[in-house]
Amino acid sequence: MENIDEIATAALKAGRIICESSGETYRAEDTITIIGHSLGAERVEAYVTPTCIITQTEIKNDSGKSIKSTQAVRIKKRATNLEKITAVNALSRKIAAKQEVVDYDKLEAEIDNIANMRSYGFFFSLFIAALSGFAFTSLFAGSLPDACVSALIGVVMRLVLFAVAPLKLSPFITTIIGGSVVSFLSALVRSCGVPIHFAIVNIGTLMYLMPGVAIVIAIRDIIGGDYVSGTSRAMEAFVVALALSVGAAAGLLVFPDVLNYNTSLSVLQKPLPAFFYAAAASIAFACIFEVKNKFHIGLAALAGGVSWLFYVLLLRGGVSSLQACFLGSFSAGIIAEIFALLFKAPS
Repeated sequence: MENIDEIATAALKAGRIICESSGETYRAEDTITIIGHSLGAERVEAYVTPTCIITQTEIKNDSGKSIKSTQAVRIKKRATNLEKITAVNALSRKIAAKQEVVDYDKLEAEIDNIANMRSYGFFFSLFIAALSGFAFTSLFAGSLPDACVSALIGVVMRLVLFAVAPLKLSPFITTIIGGSVVSFLSALVRSCGVPIHFAIVNIGTLMYLMPGVAIVIAIRDIIGGDYVSGTSRAMEAFVVALALSVGAAAGLLVFPDVLNYNTSLSVLQKPLPAFFYAAAASIAFACIFEVKNKFHIGLAALAGGVSWLFYVLLLRGGVSSLQACFLGSFSAGIIAEIFALLFKAPS
């Protein structure tokens, strides 16, 4: 049997990967429990919040006496990395299916390999930022010049975020910087006389920075009964959204004349183009969140395209925009859950 501290440390490592990758609270706790039991622990308890993990592991020695180990780790950095969550989830499923004590060294090596997964490269990240701006601007019924300008601004915004990354700023400050760059450049291009729609370009590019995953995880945690984690994640999403609003106002302060232009937004209602642009936007977000499995990226594109198509068809059928948005979002969630059940991956 392994040393109790080794068991606790291995389980804690796996849970930490999930928390640092913006995984759900229940997933982190289940993973810690499964890995602890798989290494021979009699009892494993885990308390997880977005900023802290506390575990207690118990084993019995050869004389039958219980030995306990309590460990805690502070989660100081968080980024959305769905590929790491998927890898830890697959490892947890594999261990649970065996229902036997696993080899500690092999398990630790697998966990370390997951923790050290490389992110997408510099140039590919720039391409994804451009794809996101182009696709979302097109979905908001922007013209081809609007979409091209959004793509270029998205690249510049990503370059700036790369430049400030070594400073290790808080997500709040980083989002303000990103939003300010997008807003300033959108307003600058419009003020220079380029015939673009400021609001469409601005919002289409800013979608890259939206805290969508944080909102979804917060809702899932609250539904699952993890009210502390759910509330803190919801507050985090609110703070990031506030930072995005502050940054988005920067261009309007420097170039107030853009306020004289029409800022109303609509959506592309041609079904086939809307499907492909939504699929492209979904691919962009999948890559932003570090999904590397091509099959999973394809599923994300299909789910995004179908749910947006459903939304567009509802609008064309006379359904109100609020109802269509709710039903479209609901369909996206249902499709994601079905894919998760069929292909054994997080939704």
